[in-house]
Amino acid sequence: MQLQKELDKLAAGNTLKLKAGEYEGPLIINKPCKIEGYNSTIWAACGPVIDIQSPGVTLKNLSIEVTGEQSSASPSVAVAVQDGCKPGIDSVELQGTVLGMDEEAGSWEIPAVIDLGILPVNTRTSRKFLLSVPVVCALETDVNGLDFGNKKLSPGPNTLEIVMEPSLKNTVIWGSLFLVSRYFVRRIRITGMIGHDASVDELGRYTSQVAWHSAEMAPSRNPLEQVAEPGRLMQKGQRISIDELAAPGAPLIAALGWDSEMPFDIDVGVFILDEFERVHGDADLIYYNQPELAGGGLRLLGAGDLDIERVELDLKRIAPEYHRISFCLSIYEFEKNLQTFSSVRGLYIRLIEQATGKELLRYIPDKTFSLETAVVIAQIYRYKGQWRFATVGAGFKDGLGGLCRQYGIETE
Repeated sequence: MQLQKELDKLAAGNTLKLKAGEYEGPLIINKPCKIEGYNSTIWAACGPVIDIQSPGVTLKNLSIEVTGEQSSASPSVAVAVQDGCKPGIDSVELQGTVLGMDEEAGSWEIPAVIDLGILPVNTRTSRKFLLSVPVVCALETDVNGLDFGNKKLSPGPNTLEIVMEPSLKNTVIWGSLFLVSRYFVRRIRITGMIGHDASVDELGRYTSQVAWHSAEMAPSRNPLEQVAEPGRLMQKGQRISIDELAAPGAPLIAALGWDSEMPFDIDVGVFILDEFERVHGDADLIYYNQPELAGGGLRLLGAGDLDIERVELDLKRIAPEYHRISFCLSIYEFEKNLQTFSSVRGLYIRLIEQATGKELLRYIPDKTFSLETAVVIAQIYRYKGQWRFATVGAGFKDGLGGLCRQYGIETE
């Protein structure tokens, strides 16, 4: 159905009924009418999705969505209302902002999805989220056993506390949180799982921390903004010869960084692998307790001016039996502290020429991690006598121990 054409044919004062499904906008309503849906979504990549230019308009049982990127600096408009044309609204869900209705005006700093991560078994658990809304909102949910520390949000910044009642192991948390303003409803998806035991003390320390905050309430702490001459931006799955970027055999630095929204330990580990992507022994894992490769060519340097961890690479010194270097991150004691990479932002790796400090390339994974507790971010490997850099950005759920087993190191 071409929605605008159907509306244009509708006589003034009549009702356009939409069957369940999706309808592409934008839609201009320039006569009195009623648009009534049944599990019906009207969407457009940019707003306004619906532009109301006539009095006497009613919207009922609809979902109206801006599907393109939104931000507080450039909000995407779901519904625009011209002066004197305030519509009747009945059970309308929005993704986007509203123009022309003072009771709904303003920007929304809310996540599309809230991932509660892995929660403890048979324990009442809470998580806190910082967000910002322009109007008073009541909170509702369709998730059994989920409640809120506060039942309403006030205009401006808010601390939203989500409380999950005791549940059995392997219970999947899936549903929605609804922000109900005077006229509209906004939906935030909620995911998570009940998966581990935790003591009261450990739980108390964990739940006092903030798991998500809006951009408005968290100024950017991206250290890469300070790099005067950024290197080549790599995408997931791309590969490139290092000799194309730096003098052959020049010592390099692999620099890694991230921004964790909760204070926990993330460790960098580098696995030195053979042609079958296996280690020869425990000495082929370079990490905080074993910071240097025995034969030379690779060592951890610690933090730099911008980066949380730096790895020195002298690839010409890497023994010929090694074919691949895998750069990994893992969360220390993730099971004890119930932590995952869902609370990590701004993860990156960049390659730097050591002598000049010039950034050669950078890779910023576009994936939002969820229940993963370890990440393989990139690899350097031999190919026809040359070293190449490959982006990976793959997550794993068994932490450093799972990576060790994958690469051939036995763990207890």
